[in-house]
Amino acid sequence: MHLSERKPDFERLRTALLRRGEPDCVPLFDISVADVVMSGFMGRPVYDPTRVATTLTPPSPEEALRHLPDFVAFYAAAGYDFVPVRFGVGAQIITALESGQAGGTDTVRHAGGAGERTWPAEHGGFIKSWEDLEAFPWPAPGTLPLDVFAAAARLLPAGMKVIAHGSGMLMGTRVYMGMERFWLALGEDPALAVALLEKLQELQIVAIDQATDYPGIGAFFLDEDLAHCTGLLESPRFLRRHVFPFFRRVADLVHAKELPLIMHSDGDIRQVLPDVVACGVDAIHPIEPKAMDIVKIKRSYGDRLALLGNVDVGLLTLGSPEEIRAQVQALMRDVAPGGGFAAGSGNSVPDYVPLDNYRALVAAGLEFGRRAQGGQEWLR
Repeated sequence: MHLSERKPDFERLRTALLRRGEPDCVPLFDISVADVVMSGFMGRPVYDPTRVATTLTPPSPEEALRHLPDFVAFYAAAGYDFVPVRFGVGAQIITALESGQAGGTDTVRHAGGAGERTWPAEHGGFIKSWEDLEAFPWPAPGTLPLDVFAAAARLLPAGMKVIAHGSGMLMGTRVYMGMERFWLALGEDPALAVALLEKLQELQIVAIDQATDYPGIGAFFLDEDLAHCTGLLESPRFLRRHVFPFFRRVADLVHAKELPLIMHSDGDIRQVLPDVVACGVDAIHPIEPKAMDIVKIKRSYGDRLALLGNVDVGLLTLGSPEEIRAQVQALMRDVAPGGGFAAGSGNSVPDYVPLDNYRALVAAGLEFGRRAQGGQEWLR
């Protein structure tokens, strides 16, 4: 099957997410592809219109709507059955900081090079005390603009759905306090850290409820980094007390709307995978290969969790198209049988991934992901 012959069909991804057997072919899954990679693939400028995160300045609604058609067209052309649309109260918080309130955005992010890349600040943060928490002009619940969801639904090709992509807010708590201050506070003044986390969660749950009511929504993606390559960032006790109850609320909310729940976390989360299952999460992304063995995870949790991603970002960056093709083939052989799998990057597709390597990823996913009748000899 050539890429141009593959028609979008969210039901194949839904079948994988809910572990309801093998779809007609293994779906592709990438929640974030860099603008430069999308532009190279399409041969024209393409921008993520919802580049909203804890440290990124949100685009204006007008800019988002202007870029949305090309963004949707990319996800369809590349062979995905969905288009991801990011949202979150972090956009309102960053907008307030951009206006100069509470010290400005330099307290929550660093910029690299000429400012083209940002990442969370380790030391700074704008919530240093109870006074800061009380004085900050928090947005009113339910005031996050979400018109992009209605616009995306109108643009969807037949068969595609939107995946609403929002954060669980633990990452926001780390950044808004400053990571060092947050982790110190967990020992010295945990009440402040927990109060900020719960404030953000209460704002975000309203936004999640509103976003997942829009037409065209096929699933909800809960973005929350819990770990690094060798273990958790916070203790299992803290997560069980203050994070996983929020996950359960989100699961109950989206399941009541008959939507699958996908959870993202980098790193090694094996210590709390039973908790993740108990929260009602349907699928885990991205099974970072240097942190967890996806074959072992499939063996232990494949009846309870779908697994998404797993193609190493290092390989996508420094490997050859032939090596990427071989890695995708191995995943189709070792993980895809029985269903509950979607192939993609083991994190995201950043701007330093060569275009030829990204093309190799989606081409191999299409080639090896199509099920052959009568066995798996074609994968050998």
